[in-house]
Amino acid sequence: MERKVIAAVAIAIVVIAGIYVLGEEKFNKSNVTETNNEKINATLIIDFGNYTWNYSMQLKNGSTVYDLLLEASHQHNFSITATYYPQFDSYFIEGINGVKGGNGKYWQYWVNGEYAMVGANAFKLKNNDVVEWKLA
Repeated sequence: MERKVIAAVAIAIVVIAGIYVLGEEKFNKSNVTETNNEKINATLIIDFGNYTWNYSMQLKNGSTVYDLLLEASHQHNFSITATYYPQFDSYFIEGINGVKGGNGKYWQYWVNGEYAMVGANAFKLKNNDVVEWKLA
């Protein structure tokens, strides 16, 4: 009888340890943030009305339209004027290379020919997306 109790306790310990180890492994895997070094290509077109700039760029996967605009401004030495609105968690682009909106026209963007309905920092790019900014 004593051997049966010891065997039952030993089996219970093994089962509980197995559950703990499997649970711990699942927990660790679900909480690990993987580093994504994958790159995407994107095209940025900025239409100033009387002239257009066109840039092809490579960015980190997960980059946004705003990231693309900022990266282009750094690489090609032009300015961006933007205001962040925390209530919308969104940036409003006021000026590109000193050209500001006004008279009912504002900097707006399209991705692959479709007008975007979210702030530039909320729109995640996919490989080969074409982003066009223009005063409209």
